[in-house]
Amino acid sequence: MKQGLYLWICTLTTVCSIVFSLNVGSTISGETRHLYATFPPHLEDLGKFELKIAKNLTQSLLGSKLLPIRSTIRKFVHRYLVDFYQSTGYLQIKDVIGEEQTGASNYPICAYRLIRRSWLLLKNLIAHRDFQLTFGSLRREIVYFFWRHGWPLYRDYKISAEKVLTIQHVYNFESGKLAQGLLLDIQTNCTLSSTHCYEMGNSALKTDQFTLALEWLELAKEKSLADKKTSVAFTEFLILTATDEHNFEFDDKKKDLRPTFYNRKIRYIPGDSKMAQKVRNMQYNKFKGKRGKSNENFNYWGLCSGNNFQTDEEKSFLFCWLEFKLHPGLTIGPLKLEFLARNPDVLQVYDILEDKQLEALISDAKKIKAGSNSVKTMRGQTNPRSKHLSNAEVISWPDGSHENVFSEKIAQLSGLKDISSEIQIESYSFGGHYMPRKDQLSRNLINAGDDGIAYFIFNLNNVDNGGYTAFPSLGMATKPVKGSVVFWYSQYSGGKTNLSTNHGSCPVLCGQKWVAIKRLRLSNQLMEQKYGPTQSDLEAAMFGVLNIQNTHNLDIKNIVKGIVAGVNTGVTLNARDCWNIGKHCASVSYVLPGLKWLEHALYLVKNGSDVSVKYAEVYDDWVSLQVDYECATQPEKPICHGDTSSKFFDKIAKVDNFAEKLWSMCQGKTSQAEREKSELFCWYEREIHPSYKIAPIKAEWLSLRPKADVVYFHDIISDRLMNFLMNFTYENATGITYTNELTGELFVDPLPRQVVFAWAYPDDNEVTLYASKLAERITGLKIKRINGPGQRMTLYAPGGHRAYHHDSLPGMQVATFMFYFSDVAKGGETPFISSGFNVVPRKGSAVFWYNLFTDGLHDDSTDHGGCPVIIGEKWASIRWTIFSKIYYFFDPGQLLGSQWLCECETKLEFFKELAIFCQE
Repeated sequence: MKQGLYLWICTLTTVCSIVFSLNVGSTISGETRHLYATFPPHLEDLGKFELKIAKNLTQSLLGSKLLPIRSTIRKFVHRYLVDFYQSTGYLQIKDVIGEEQTGASNYPICAYRLIRRSWLLLKNLIAHRDFQLTFGSLRREIVYFFWRHGWPLYRDYKISAEKVLTIQHVYNFESGKLAQGLLLDIQTNCTLSSTHCYEMGNSALKTDQFTLALEWLELAKEKSLADKKTSVAFTEFLILTATDEHNFEFDDKKKDLRPTFYNRKIRYIPGDSKMAQKVRNMQYNKFKGKRGKSNENFNYWGLCSGNNFQTDEEKSFLFCWLEFKLHPGLTIGPLKLEFLARNPDVLQVYDILEDKQLEALISDAKKIKAGSNSVKTMRGQTNPRSKHLSNAEVISWPDGSHENVFSEKIAQLSGLKDISSEIQIESYSFGGHYMPRKDQLSRNLINAGDDGIAYFIFNLNNVDNGGYTAFPSLGMATKPVKGSVVFWYSQYSGGKTNLSTNHGSCPVLCGQKWVAIKRLRLSNQLMEQKYGPTQSDLEAAMFGVLNIQNTHNLDIKNIVKGIVAGVNTGVTLNARDCWNIGKHCASVSYVLPGLKWLEHALYLVKNGSDVSVKYAEVYDDWVSLQVDYECATQPEKPICHGDTSSKFFDKIAKVDNFAEKLWSMCQGKTSQAEREKSELFCWYEREIHPSYKIAPIKAEWLSLRPKADVVYFHDIISDRLMNFLMNFTYENATGITYTNELTGELFVDPLPRQVVFAWAYPDDNEVTLYASKLAERITGLKIKRINGPGQRMTLYAPGGHRAYHHDSLPGMQVATFMFYFSDVAKGGETPFISSGFNVVPRKGSAVFWYNLFTDGLHDDSTDHGGCPVIIGEKWASIRWTIFSKIYYFFDPGQLLGSQWLCECETKLEFFKELAIFCQE
């Protein structure tokens, strides 16, 4: 009785421990489970640990004490070790002694068998009851290892098989040579049996790769006759199934055959598929070397195999040289540079990084574990059939660390800069690749300034075979050379994506590939890009001329002669210039100014004094715009047929009174009454903190209640501080660019504003902090130092303007404090439309006003804009006081009057921080 109970307890303990060991890796440690099929270090760890297991089992197998000759456990161990030695390339047992790594992770067939063996054979081996009794200590080590890292799953096995198929498809390998362990001219000694060939064929069939499926299954049938490891009947049945599916799908694909088909239907005759041609090979031979989006995959296959499709003319423009004139901090000696392609230029720079830097980077990247939000778990894992079978991790290192050498090298090489400390480290194990893609992020971004403008690939190691970066549209591929960097621009100078820079990474054949990728954003490079004026620059200049002329109601004849607002600039315009400005007016719906510019272009051409453009071209555009204008205003005319769908109808029909008033004020027609002016006064403010000014500050009221309360402070900031902030703007400036949701192209909308600006925050530098403190001392409104509101520096070039607006929408800006950093020769005033006065910018001064009443409602009398700059430049810096960022406002009890308390429930959303005072 006791003996039976003892045996029952032992059996239960064994079963529980086996179940625990087989499942705990994927349940308890699921978040940190190793990615054996995609992350090279994880596969290396598995290979090292398996070598330790193999050594232990080999020594036990050579003796007969632990493993009796006729025992069942000996058969299990023997089968496992036979698979191990066949797939690692070791010919004799003595070859294993003294080794620490088998190298199986570096070769596709070896790695596939390693993952399969660990997933299938090793699990079955340690689940055997006799294994626990015979190898208790070894079994505990195995259980502990996979408890920490997780067992290889079916998903890992599936991905490894698909990687082998990808390598075969891209490089056009024969199944027979792969089964013999032959990769190009490399003999790996890792072979495949009929069972493995059968599994490969089955995997190919599941992914609709019919040619590969039939090729592997025919090979499995041949091998099964010799090694007797697979049922011939089962193999023949699967061959018939694959033939059926190929022929069924072939009917629907006659016109556009995929490369996974044969050129005809396969007959139900043994070996008939060997007589047919692969569509993949036919398409490649027909389209290889031809440029275009539809031929990218064909060129990708050829480039990965070592071919080059550049023409002789294209190759004649390529050269390499030793560069001595780059930044002295790069290297002691000259750098070797090489043009790999021209127009667009793809440049490879060699020996840009030192070995110790490369080793440190790879070492740090190997330590990073996949998190739930990391790229590592998303790419090549959630969808094993992904076109991106690689492993990637975005890493952000702090400033000053040795990894930030990338940003320094980029700045020294290209003159560009990279504010972000993020760098993407990508690792590729066997078969790791991605198909040709473009560099840009999602085109759904509202602000296109977040898109990539330049691309840098730093090669951190040499790849034994494969792993090229292919550019199908350029007809060339770059070889990953340790310590080198490949660089190109992914946009045209006008901001449109350059699709010819689409690139892919070829599957790694032998070894592993490590790269570091830096993408530079357009928003950070506006002042750094080294190219001339673009189409958008030309359009901005034309709009500047148009805006000045239209807002200030200037005579076009005088502007053409170079006289602007009474100043002779010495720059004249010809008929073509007037024609271009007129067409641009129409594109931004400035119809009447457009007609005037086109009429003047006709006048210049008709008189014969200007032959820069043909009369007929200008006349056609003028007539088209005139007809559109007449149909928008008088749709009853016969030529219009009652049609009011003109694209200009809404612009002409709706009169914007505020815009017209702003234009009128920019012309000097203010509406501030004499009585209102008589109440204004100026004074010397002496109560501001004494450390900010030796002498008192001169202050001046520009407007008082019932209009907006606006105060002007003279000479409050020094030239040194203003110059620092202006230089900061040049270094960090961006423009207002948007993305067309339909075409994905960048465009600039000049109507709301035409400026360049940059943001600075109080914790960015001492000067910004000083300016913030200065505004606090003057206004009494304090804000948070850390994560507080930013200060916006803005540059208005000639024609630069700001449409009328209210600062409190939508960010709840309680107050605005605006510095002026420059005098403006002509134009550039800040008109307050409802209050009827202009603020003239003076260098070193500032203007201040509240945007909200004390009950949280908008003060509509503070709506304002920016008049176009006529001559010179206007520099301004705005510091808002955001309600949620205020340390203290006023005495909250005084802030909330009786009217506010009565409306507390409806307006509490404006001042959530004051909820304690919102009571009866």
